[in-house]
Amino acid sequence: MAGPAKQQKPSFFSSANDWIAERSREAARSAHELEAAGRKAWNEATRTGQYVQAATTAQLRALGARVLAGEQAAKQAVARTVAATKKTSAQLGQGLAKTTKEISPVLWDNGRAFGSGLVDAITFDLADPAGSVGGAAWDKLHGKSFADSYKARMAAKAAQDTYDREHYGIARGVGEVGGTALALLGAAPLEGWALSARIAETTPLILREYAALTGAGAAAGVGGQVISDVGRGRPGSPGDYAGAAVGGAVGGALAPGGRAVVSGAAMGAATSLAQDAFNGRLDSGWFDRTMSGARVGGAFGAVGGRFGRQEAQALPGQIKGPAVEQTSKELLGEDFSKLRTWARGEKTIPMKKKTRQVVSGGHTKPDQRTMLNGVEKDLVESKFGKSARLKKRQREAYAELPNYRVDHTLPQDVGVLQGVPLSLLGLDLDRVRRDW
Repeated sequence: MAGPAKQQKPSFFSSANDWIAERSREAARSAHELEAAGRKAWNEATRTGQYVQAATTAQLRALGARVLAGEQAAKQAVARTVAATKKTSAQLGQGLAKTTKEISPVLWDNGRAFGSGLVDAITFDLADPAGSVGGAAWDKLHGKSFADSYKARMAAKAAQDTYDREHYGIARGVGEVGGTALALLGAAPLEGWALSARIAETTPLILREYAALTGAGAAAGVGGQVISDVGRGRPGSPGDYAGAAVGGAVGGALAPGGRAVVSGAAMGAATSLAQDAFNGRLDSGWFDRTMSGARVGGAFGAVGGRFGRQEAQALPGQIKGPAVEQTSKELLGEDFSKLRTWARGEKTIPMKKKTRQVVSGGHTKPDQRTMLNGVEKDLVESKFGKSARLKKRQREAYAELPNYRVDHTLPQDVGVLQGVPLSLLGLDLDRVRRDW
């Protein structure tokens, strides 16, 4: 029985014939593709009204070859563009990653400095001592000295703050400004948000009155510095007194606004900055000290302003004397009028109220009369309180008499009068805290 036929190994000639046949098929396929591409291009040209010479099969194939060559070049260009884009994207990604890695620590350090300044300001510089006390107490439980631990922790925090001021001063400064604003907004309700409006007939302050307020504030600032020096048992420098005068002047100039928190904050900031400038202490910590002065001055001013307002509002409605009947609020208003007369460089005539005739035929009794260089000058009507109004004859006198002065004192004025001195006390305590 015959076995299976052996598979014959292809000869050289059969392999060559197969190769030639395959190439022939490829050539035929290529010719067909060239002709199809050329016909498609010729049809498109005919549709759009363009002239393309392709009258013979050879011309169609030549046209198709040009079309296919263009498409191939376009594909290659797109491939090169995609490759270049991928490479560029990879390079950009690597650069972004490197930049992010380099920027991240800087952002973190600026954020930390900002947060530190914000917290210090909001807590009136009590965050570091409070944290150090807590840390020292923990160390005490583990056998360490409380005092040594507290000192070490405070020294570390002070060193960190100094580093932040020197290297990330803008971030820390912005944090302190924001924290100071929040701290003062938190203190403002202690004094009271609302400001009462003066009656429309109130005589405006003149420049000499503002100058007197500024001078009185400067004197109060110097007096506060003297008290501070005596309390600490050491004399202040000329720069300390000059700075205290500047700060007090600023607080006095803002007093007519009726907000002790504003006057106190401005006085505290101006005092600290001026004293640093006059004493040559404009180092990296001057801004911290200025913001601290603003916070402490504003907070103490708000407390004083609240007490002043409450005391004015709580005055009895009426007191009786043997000859006259007046409310104590009226007496307080008249006392403020005397201060205002003094600030204007005039004198109050010490005599009883005298009836004054008005053009319309009625009469009124001004509360006070003033004198300047021996000549009678103004007739003064003093009002006090949020609900005070001029009566009919008083309105007529205001309209008809050129020397009729109307003073209207409000509880907020009493608040400022008490708030500014309390701000000076706060600044003194802040100096003690810094020395300690």
